[in-house]
Amino acid sequence: MAIEVKADIKNGADLTWSTHEIKGVRVFQVTGLEQYADSAILVAALMQPGIPAMGSGHPAMPTVPAVSYHPINRGAGTVDVRVEYVLDFTPTTYLQSFSGSFKQIPNTIYSFGQDVSTIPTSPDVLSQITFTPLGGRATTKNASLTLSVLSANLTFEVVEQTSPETLTAEYAGFTNSDTFRGYLPRTVLCLPICGSTRDGTNYRNRYSFAYNPQTWDQYDVVKNADWTVPVGVAGIVTDGSAFSGNGWGRFMMHGTTAFGTAFPKFAGAASSNPFPGIIG
Repeated sequence: MAIEVKADIKNGADLTWSTHEIKGVRVFQVTGLEQYADSAILVAALMQPGIPAMGSGHPAMPTVPAVSYHPINRGAGTVDVRVEYVLDFTPTTYLQSFSGSFKQIPNTIYSFGQDVSTIPTSPDVLSQITFTPLGGRATTKNASLTLSVLSANLTFEVVEQTSPETLTAEYAGFTNSDTFRGYLPRTVLCLPICGSTRDGTNYRNRYSFAYNPQTWDQYDVVKNADWTVPVGVAGIVTDGSAFSGNGWGRFMMHGTTAFGTAFPKFAGAASSNPFPGIIG
């Protein structure tokens, strides 16, 4: 019986597109291989003239090369050969994406001010309300307010030869000790770095950074027994220029490292800094 090769017996010869690659699978059926032992029949099927050569182009798009073969012995001298075509067009530099939203947090300490006719540049007024009932004593309480703070993520994807496991262990959870892409120290937090590999050498890694205009530090402030803030408490400084004041303290909760050195591929300044800071 003569050896025959039938192309595209399953799925045709279609291509699928994704964000980073073009991919296709063709299945060839090779018959007439009864003369070969089971130990040699798979290799014999791959050697037939009708099976595409490694690196040859897909018929629908010649720039998409054949990259892998998976022969399956079907018995009776028949072998199905699955040929995978992949074109990875991830840039050699990186892909960049950005997303942002506002998160609501309680704010019972400071506001920008009660005079809404002006636009102050920093929160420096105690958020308190004073009420004097008829014939009674004046009572002061903290205002019940919420603060809208920008929560933003900046993501880069890049092909490199360092595993995401190694990178995550070294950098995840750290903030920038330097000005990174125009953003002030300790405002950018490195999140866990994810990635995948086909060959154990080249990884497609995804770096994500979270931005907090108030820095990732935490604050604590002295309060009275009724949770009001004593009038003498100094204004909390949120621009990073001070770590404490009368009645309040600022605490670094994350280690820091120079992001410009750790992530030189992404260290270039942003085209413009869209972050307005705090919106009261």
